[in-house]
Amino acid sequence: SAPLTEPLSEPRRDRLHLRLMATTDLHAHVFPWDYVQHRQAPAIGLTQCARLVAALRAGAANTLLLDNGDLLQGSALADTIRQASSRPNPVIAAMNALGYDAAAPGNHDFDLGLPFLRAALDQATFPFVCSNLDEAPALGLAPQAILTRHWRDGAGQAHAVRVGLAGFLPALTGSPWGQSLTVRPAVAAARAAVARLRAAGADLVIALCHSGIGAPDASALEDSAVATALAGVAGVDVVVAGHSHQVFPAPGLAALPGVDPVAGRLMGKPAVLAGARGSHLGVIDLALDRQGPGWRVADSRSVALPATAAGAVRAAPPLPAADLAPARAAHRRTLRRLNRPVGSTQVQVHSHFAQIAESPAVRLVAEAQRWRAAQALAGTAAGAAGLPLLSAAAPFRAGGFGGPDNYTDIAPGPLSERHLSELYPFADRLVILELTGAQLRTWLEHAAAGFPQLHPDRPDQPLIDDEVPSFGFDMILGLTYVIDLMRAPRAGRIRDLSCAGRPVGAQDRFHLAASSYRAGGGGGFPSLPEGALLHDTGLAVREALADYLARTGPWVPNGPPGWRLAAAPGTTAVLATSPRALQLDVTLPGLKLQPLGGNDRGFARVAVQF
Repeated sequence: SAPLTEPLSEPRRDRLHLRLMATTDLHAHVFPWDYVQHRQAPAIGLTQCARLVAALRAGAANTLLLDNGDLLQGSALADTIRQASSRPNPVIAAMNALGYDAAAPGNHDFDLGLPFLRAALDQATFPFVCSNLDEAPALGLAPQAILTRHWRDGAGQAHAVRVGLAGFLPALTGSPWGQSLTVRPAVAAARAAVARLRAAGADLVIALCHSGIGAPDASALEDSAVATALAGVAGVDVVVAGHSHQVFPAPGLAALPGVDPVAGRLMGKPAVLAGARGSHLGVIDLALDRQGPGWRVADSRSVALPATAAGAVRAAPPLPAADLAPARAAHRRTLRRLNRPVGSTQVQVHSHFAQIAESPAVRLVAEAQRWRAAQALAGTAAGAAGLPLLSAAAPFRAGGFGGPDNYTDIAPGPLSERHLSELYPFADRLVILELTGAQLRTWLEHAAAGFPQLHPDRPDQPLIDDEVPSFGFDMILGLTYVIDLMRAPRAGRIRDLSCAGRPVGAQDRFHLAASSYRAGGGGGFPSLPEGALLHDTGLAVREALADYLARTGPWVPNGPPGWRLAAAPGTTAVLATSPRALQLDVTLPGLKLQPLGGNDRGFARVAVQF
């Protein structure tokens, strides 16, 4: 690839070549190991990226290595670290050894509690920056930072360059259901941070934006797609995006205003987004020209290199064994823990069709949440009120950017802790809400908004929008309803909404078991009114799932499916799913499936008739 082999431009006096490298959304994947599938995974892991970093550093005179957050949580290894209160933190120890220059936190870095986060940050030999969190200083986070580096131009002359760094969290991090943090809108905070950095003499300003790439107007997508709007802030020179687990630049991405998915620019600024779990290393090569007393970006080239990029992984040395010793010890403990039995299932627990019919994988989580919530309400005044108890859950592994292997698929038989991580990979807590029927309808309309609108006269129309992550598609156990995809998003797609055979009225009241992430608006869900939170169990959803399986015997779904897609005679759409799905003996209510062959990403294409 070009950043490994070709110079950006001819070396000359008063022109610096800078190679900026970035990881994002590592989710505590230090090693190339898939904890869900229990197998080697050579395409992911910080140690794979470390080899690539070494090769790229060898080919550049001036480099920076940055991380863009969600690095401490999100894998079975992270759970082991938290439970053992590991010190040193294995993820931070590996990053110290690799020589990171700076990092910014992501929203999931707060999931394990503020004391855990502060302890990890204190061990880093590099600064963490966060510019839109009011509590940043109390947590050891710098509101912004300037790194002074002495770099050589093309003639070998050394120059002091002041690199300004600002970091930005998505707004959902400030959820009242979580850590009661105050997160200001990223774009407004960026204007203030850039002004401070420029006033302090920054020659170059890099925005570490833990958010994905969307339209230039970020008002409706503050949580998940604000990077393009942030790039439009005057004074920002480079944007490192994250959070969405996408890869940018990538020619296949949808063209949006201000987004150049081929050149890797947002609002004309160089940008990169490096996937997740160490799948890619973001690389931006910059040519900086002298401009008065400072420097300006004269040229750039962006690429997201796979961790297994040609030759580099084999040629470069790994991290020293001593620096990885804490992580290797935690890795061994993780593998032992994941083998512990937790229960069993009588049915195949899969998510291959989770967005078009009720999924056993989602149903199991929803049942466990409702069972544990009923225990929490027992003997309380709220429990005595006798309101219907519902449960909201979504598929975490259902294809998308994770590829054709990104599905839950658990055979009937024993279940271990590994399967719990497969069903629910995050450390979200179980909470109980009190909502009206109108609020539940809005919740479901938002969940169903990720589907494209279908038309009876259009062949080969996609059934699922690949840009919308599957974990945003909630089902609510305890309700029955129909989703009409012939209607536009948020325009009455939810039909025949009822509970226990009675239509749900706008003012009817319900208790809803849900995750702390979703209750706080995670996934762009509508904000809930103050007072909607009835009870925070303090229990991780995964713990509730383990307790449920341990007490219920071999699991089978407890009741018939609660939702389905509406009939649409003459309408056909195309679903991309795992090739393994075609081997299942499943019946999907009201749907007829016909295999169409594979696509260039390894998915099986299936025609769905309504």
